[in-house]
Amino acid sequence: MKRICIPLLFLIGSLLGCATDRDAERGVTQRTFDAEFFWRSKSTFAGNTPAEALCQVANDPTLDRRLRCVAIARLFASFVKPGFTSEQMRHAIPDKRWLSACSVYPCGAAGGGSLPIYNRRDCSPFILRLFPDATGWSDWVIIFNLPEPDAPLHGARSSEEALAFFSGTHPDKRLKLVEFVIEYPVCGSSDTPTKEVSVVERFTKKGVGLRLH
Repeated sequence: MKRICIPLLFLIGSLLGCATDRDAERGVTQRTFDAEFFWRSKSTFAGNTPAEALCQVANDPTLDRRLRCVAIARLFASFVKPGFTSEQMRHAIPDKRWLSACSVYPCGAAGGGSLPIYNRRDCSPFILRLFPDATGWSDWVIIFNLPEPDAPLHGARSSEEALAFFSGTHPDKRLKLVEFVIEYPVCGSSDTPTKEVSVVERFTKKGVGLRLH
């Protein structure tokens, strides 16, 4: 398979390390976790392509899978911000038919122990896998935190709620996206989940943090 390397890796080559889904319980502070990233003002994927054009690419099943994944990464990097409500998500990404070909799981149910997102006690973390194969694998994912409903239990929100939030149909107008991560392979696309390394771009109100994962 032909691979096209993502640029700017030299900026984050020294920032290795993983965060577990027990960060808060282990006492890892937000500041300590943030220090593992190289911070920038914007994403590698940010650009001026209209959202409608990117949605058209993402929705087209005849196109190369990687092109569709890149289109979604550009949608999120250019038009989605931490603090968005479900209604704002609807306006930011106007056509989300591509969601039907993706899968969303709570992080604890997605087969992963290490996550490049700060796991707050008052949030439910999810993984959105872009166009997974028959085994459920995808090397392009979006990881995100949604606040708990009144924060009674960790992981209290469901996958259905996460999908409704991204679709712009969640009824709770107070629910806001806390932070999210775009994770993608270092070079092109990986055929198996045994890839050695990927790049993460973590979107917070502080900025965009980059590192290898």
